[in-house]
Amino acid sequence: MLTRFLICTFLLLSLCSTALAQSLDKAVFITEHLPPYNYMEDKKIQGISVDVLRAALAAVDIQLDKTQLHIYPWARGYKTALQTPNTCLFSTARNDFRKNHSSGQVL
Repeated sequence: MLTRFLICTFLLLSLCSTALAQSLDKAVFITEHLPPYNYMEDKKIQGISVDVLRAALAAVDIQLDKTQLHIYPWARGYKTALQTPNTCLFSTARNDFRKNHSSGQVL
């Protein structure tokens, strides 16, 4: 399960690679509250997938600023990512409801 999760995270990051041309250091990254992958602790967003994101960005010499990382409820994050350029929604869980809305439909 963790391996599948990490593979999905890297695939999502690769989808965001087109944002490199738009300056990835200014991109906004949105995730949902899903411990232990993403969660807020001591006013800081932490978790396994956040660590993977930071490591992937560090590999291309980009430091993630705290203003670039947000935890939103899934529907809000999804809508924001669809409507806001240079925004990446990462590390979300797939379920039947979300699967039916993967065509780009805004909720």
